[in-house]
Amino acid sequence: MRLWSLHPQYLDPQGLVALWREALLAQAVLRGQTRGYKHHPQLERFASHNSPRLAINSYLGAIFEEAERRGYAFDRSKIGPVRAVPRISVTDGQLLHEWQHLLRKLSARSPALYDQWRKTWRYERSACRKFDLVVAVSAADEKQMREEYDLRRTAAVATGVDIDYFSPSAAVTPEKHNIVFTGSMDWLPNEDAMQYFIRELLPLVRKEIPDVTLTVVGRNPYASLVELSKSDKSIVVTGRVDDVRPFIEKAAVYVVPIRIGGGTRLKIYEAMSMGKPVVSTTVGAEGLPVTNNQELVLADSASDFAAALIRVFRDSDWAAKLGAQAAKLVREKFGWRGVAESFAALCAEAANSLQKGTKSTNK
Repeated sequence: MRLWSLHPQYLDPQGLVALWREALLAQAVLRGQTRGYKHHPQLERFASHNSPRLAINSYLGAIFEEAERRGYAFDRSKIGPVRAVPRISVTDGQLLHEWQHLLRKLSARSPALYDQWRKTWRYERSACRKFDLVVAVSAADEKQMREEYDLRRTAAVATGVDIDYFSPSAAVTPEKHNIVFTGSMDWLPNEDAMQYFIRELLPLVRKEIPDVTLTVVGRNPYASLVELSKSDKSIVVTGRVDDVRPFIEKAAVYVVPIRIGGGTRLKIYEAMSMGKPVVSTTVGAEGLPVTNNQELVLADSASDFAAALIRVFRDSDWAAKLGAQAAKLVREKFGWRGVAESFAALCAEAANSLQKGTKSTNK
């Protein structure tokens, strides 16, 4: 039995089908429907969860969503009830072990795909090692490149935002209970975020705030989201727009319920620069030097995320303070001018080291 900690998006077709079958077997064990595998190491982390059956159902739900995205016909009825449950913690060592194991499987089962990955990895490593300094846009990315490509000289600079462009215009009146999400909807993490938000978070908010509305702004929205917006008038899907600012300004709160994917989230800075309170998952704010409950709210469970939104709607003073502190942080530290100056200083340092003959190359 193998129950991957890695997101199913990384699995090839055979791996995804196998994971579905293994997870259904795990579900049967946890339900007491079979006697085997009770003490299997892969299953014990689910068995030790405070809601084992709901945890495996949630796991199956994520597999089903990935299968549905690929057009596979998995049987949704086999999953059972899905509720928001605390995540099972996973160590970096476990993820590394699984990633290495997955690559071995890929090399044997899909050699062409594995060769493509290896070529990309070699190219990126070779390109990085040609330079005296490699600059990333987050500390996490810097660490990964330094370790993956065995680089000696790296640095990180923050991503920046045009604080003059992303500023309140006072031309749009905010709607008291409007939530906004922006992002390209043909990017898997954004699609997953909206599926999760609409399925698990929005119903919790509606119980307390019946007139809550959601606006999804971004190109190429997935078909089921567009269809849902036709039947549910509280959900507005804009598709591509020339200017996201009016939609952000109209909202009472900006959400980033992203659960997968890496990199930095520049759009959070855009919303913060406009003085909007932001509620995000930890993954959604990955790579950003922000403080929970000071410049934004971080919430990883459905109940915590919904509670934060409800508080924004009900406590206008707190929401205004959150937005003001967010705007202050971005305008002081993450405007384009300041970020550009930091980047220029790093470039100058690398050039001066070369001129002095004291360069520390990445070769």
